[in-house]
Amino acid sequence: AESFRNYWIDNNWSRNPPDFIIDQNQNWSTGFRVKFWDPDWQAIVLDRIAGLIHKGYSGVYLDVVDVYTVASVRQAYQAEFPGGDVK
Repeated sequence: AESFRNYWIDNNWSRNPPDFIIDQNQNWSTGFRVKFWDPDWQAIVLDRIAGLIHKGYSGVYLDVVDVYTVASVRQAYQAEFPGGDVK
């Protein structure tokens, strides 16, 4: 998630972040790691993709698709799914 996007600003996430925000990416000040498995986050991503398709785009670029390797993301996943591993 990125703090300059409309979903962030419109929902005032700076003051009231949703539960699927894990932590801030220390390498990118406006970037936040999310529980990518969370249905609410997935709905935001899919809605944005649908909007792009409607505008005529034929593809999207998903950045940091290897976020599952970050310790905080793995810990968040394992807290929700004990014994599970992010793959």
